[in-house]
Formats: sequence, structure tokens, C-alpha cells
Amino acid sequence: MQHCDTHTVCCLCVIVQLWMSFSTIADSTAKYFDVDQMQVNWLSIVFMVATIVVGIGAMWILDLCGLRATVMLILNFCVLQTRMSSTVSCWWGI
Repeated sequence: MQHCDTHTVCCLCVIVQLWMSFSTIADSTAKYFDVDQMQVNWLSIVFMVATIVVGIGAMWILDLCGLRATVMLILNFCVLQTRMSSTVSCWWGI
């Protein structure tokens, strides 16, 4: 049980570091993309929450299926996202 607690704490520390590295450049990002700083801050919060949810799901799948099956699922998901992203212009009419 101690291993799971240590692993969870390490994952949360990485998430917080990613979020903090993004939040320090919020004003520069807002200026570059010509958006309101509040929009950048909301994106930062959504990123943090989504990362926690996806991280918990990934840990659950890893525990349920094992490392090999989890890696195969992730690779298949990445390929699917790549194929779907090639049709984004059709979705938005661009």
C-alpha cells in the first residue's frame, strides 16, 4: 500500500509542476493569442482537472489490465486521435 501512496503523490507533484509552469506565462500567452487572461486561466484549470481525471483512469486501467495491455490501449488511442484530427477541418467547415 505504501508504494501506491508514494506513486500517487509523485503523479500529483508532476501535475502541479506542469500547471504551475503554465500559469506563470498566462499574461504572455494571452497577449500572443490575443485573448483575455481569464480564458488562459480557465484553460489552465481545465488542464489540471483533466490531467487528474485521466491520470486516475490510467492508473485504474494499468492496475486492471497490466502494463502491456495499457500501452497497447494508449497507442491505439493515439493513432485514433491522429486519424480523427486529420478531419478537423471538415468538422468546423474551415
